[in-house]
Amino acid sequence: MALIEAKVGFRGIKPLLYHCFSIDALAIGRKERVGTAGNNPEEWKSTVKTTENGQFYLPFSYAFSCALNGAKMLRKGKGTYLKDVASTLDILDEKILLNRFMPNNILERTENDDVFIDVRGVNNTNNRGSKNIRYRVCLNPGWEGEFAIKFENTIVGIDLMEQILIDGGRFSGFGDGRNIGFGKFIITKFEVGAKNAEEKIG
Repeated sequence: MALIEAKVGFRGIKPLLYHCFSIDALAIGRKERVGTAGNNPEEWKSTVKTTENGQFYLPFSYAFSCALNGAKMLRKGKGTYLKDVASTLDILDEKILLNRFMPNNILERTENDDVFIDVRGVNNTNNRGSKNIRYRVCLNPGWEGEFAIKFENTIVGIDLMEQILIDGGRFSGFGDGRNIGFGKFIITKFEVGAKNAEEKIG
C-alpha cells in the first residue's frame, strides 16, 4: 500500500460567493434584530470565513466535497469513483488560505472590485413564489490558494486523482451559487511531494 501526498494549487475563474454556516446563524438566546425577515443587510458578517488578520479561507470540507463531485464525473464500470475517493482522500489543511483579504471599506466597493458585497434575490423554499434578499461576500475571479492531500494510490491512481480534482473545479467549484455558475476554478498545480514506503497488509 502506497500513501501519496500532493500539493494542489487552484485559481478561480468565476466569482466565489461566501455563505458558510456559522454558530452565529443559530437563533440561540435573544439577539437584537437587524433588518427584516428575509432581508438582513448584515447577514454577510456571519457567513464569511477569514483569519484573525482578515485573510479569506475555505474550510477543508469544501475541497473534499468538490473532489467527490469530480469523482462522480468519471465512470468506473457501471458506477463512478465516488466511493473510492470518499474512502481514501484526506485533506491535510483545515483552513485553505486564499490570496485575498477583507477590505476595511467593503461596503463602499462595487462589483468591479476584487472583493465586494453581492446583493441579489433568492427563492424562499419555505414560501413558494417569494424571494429573500441575500447579502454575501463575493471574490471576483483570480482568487487563488493551495491545499495538501493524502490518498492511497492503489485505490485511486495519481493521474486519476488529478483528473478528478480538475473535473471538480470545472463542474462543481467552491462556495455558494454553484448551480448558477459561481465558484468554478482551474487546477494550477498538482505536485506529488512524498511517497510513503509500501506497507504490507496481513
